[in-house]
Amino acid sequence: MDKKRNSIALITTHNTNNYGASLQCYATIRELKQYGDVSVINYDNRHIGSSMDLLRFSLSLRGIRSLAKDLLRILPRRVAIERFQTFAKHNFNLTNKFKEAELSGIKLNYDYYISGSDQIWNPYCISKAGKFDPNYFLEFAPETSVCASYASSWGGFQITPNHYQTLKGYLKKYKYISVRERQMCEELADLSECSIKSVCDPTLLLSKDEWIRVARHSTATFGFEDYLLVYSVPKNPIIKNVVLKIAERLKLQIVVLDQDPLFNIKGSEKIANAGPLEFVKLFQDASYVVTDSFHGTCFSTIFNKPFHVVAEAPHSSRIESFLNEIGLTSRLIANPDSLQNCTYSLDYGSANHQIDIIRHNSKQFIAQIFKHANN
Repeated sequence: MDKKRNSIALITTHNTNNYGASLQCYATIRELKQYGDVSVINYDNRHIGSSMDLLRFSLSLRGIRSLAKDLLRILPRRVAIERFQTFAKHNFNLTNKFKEAELSGIKLNYDYYISGSDQIWNPYCISKAGKFDPNYFLEFAPETSVCASYASSWGGFQITPNHYQTLKGYLKKYKYISVRERQMCEELADLSECSIKSVCDPTLLLSKDEWIRVARHSTATFGFEDYLLVYSVPKNPIIKNVVLKIAERLKLQIVVLDQDPLFNIKGSEKIANAGPLEFVKLFQDASYVVTDSFHGTCFSTIFNKPFHVVAEAPHSSRIESFLNEIGLTSRLIANPDSLQNCTYSLDYGSANHQIDIIRHNSKQFIAQIFKHANN
């Protein structure tokens, strides 16, 4: 008789119009599938999920601005959202949808409960009120279940002594804890009896070849050759000047991957309707990348692209942590003038070796979670 497969529940940021969040969810599922049947808890966190609404509005200056932007880009936005929804439908094996109160009162029956990755522990990313969300700490999981965290992060959020007791309570349930940034290991050391491990972002668990196979499912055609890809999330104010200088120096066409109708660069081509598959394909085919995004940095390295990262605190902490681990902090740009002393070509020999080590160690952590299943 065949042995029963493990049942695994994953909660993460999945229902969002965000490339990094969607692709890290996909990669986490891919890795966990080696150990059982994976279901993504379809948690309807409205602070995150509202990004999938075609038109967003609230009675605030920010809400009015969001509505105006959505109206300006309504056609490409509709296409992008549909692409995100299709990607999730085909890849995420979603449970029934749960709202916050429903999830805390529901009885679930999985062998393992995993929280992560992305900034699920950053209260300002997952809550309008700037509060920790107990669901992302697996508070809904049965007391007797095996609970683990994979690459959970709070990004640039700074914990204070006021948070200690709350976090201690949330972390009691965990048997295995891993985080994405090394500095978090130190910050959590006194808050849990578990050994805290630093692991890579899930997108790095998949190899270049695996991501190429993912991109093949995109039906979009762009027709660009020899282009510099721009992917900006926090919209660092100097990124446009950096892009123009590099594009002029290397004689590259500028392609901007961005759904924001107000973010444009002179002489560039704009892609405003990309879904997760198109995101991967655009990075795969780029000749050069300039970004201020963590996941933009990850995919630049996955595809071994020459790149520069324009980043400053608080957005730079997780980027600097990753680049320091793989020996590529020289790719950080503080201002356009610093480009004068930069090397545009990039030898990935040493960096790839370090990524292989980090990937191996991260996979080993995941394997450890499921080891006792055979005992």
